[in-house]
Amino acid sequence: MIGEIQDPQLRADLYPSDAGPGFLRSECDIVTDGWFGNGTLAKAKTVMRHKIQALMEGREPVDEDYTKIMQLPAHARSEADFPLFTLDPEVATQKEISLATEIRAIIRGSPVWRTLSANAGLVRRDLGEGRKGKGKWALKGKSVGPEPEPEPEPEKVDEESEGEEEEIQRREMLAAQVAEAAAARDADEAADEAGDDDEDGDDSDDMDEDEDE
Repeated sequence: MIGEIQDPQLRADLYPSDAGPGFLRSECDIVTDGWFGNGTLAKAKTVMRHKIQALMEGREPVDEDYTKIMQLPAHARSEADFPLFTLDPEVATQKEISLATEIRAIIRGSPVWRTLSANAGLVRRDLGEGRKGKGKWALKGKSVGPEPEPEPEPEKVDEESEGEEEEIQRREMLAAQVAEAAAARDADEAADEAGDDDEDGDDSDDMDEDEDE
């Protein structure tokens, strides 16, 4: 797709006639940039996007707006190279400064660049599964001490569940009271029946005594 770009300004930067031996990579980046430098493709992506946006808005892109941007380096190998991708605000327009910022962001967003940053000495240490935070950075080879244990979170009280438990307890207490009342009633009825039986037995004895007399 890069070979199909016909914009003269972009094509001149992608295929310069005076490209030196260091213009292309010594090894192909199969993830992002191919044989091109990360600076070269970042410039091409940024300028192409802005030119297409201008055409969509009915404006004709002006190459002079991107002259300083096209003069930025073809490669950024470390953070130390980024001052070369920064324009002087005393001579650059606000648009040019914004374009340079976009280019640096594209370079930093590359997976290859993140790997280079890690290998340069910055290592991400995750806080651990289930713990909040973005992690912390530590210089490789230096001890940062053990990480503090997270404070236990207070238990959340579910008001709805608590209300249901109270209702269940109330019903259980009511059922127990009803059972006790029913048992007392049954006991009273049993006692009354026993008393009636005794009275009936005494009358029978008296009748027997009368008959004997």
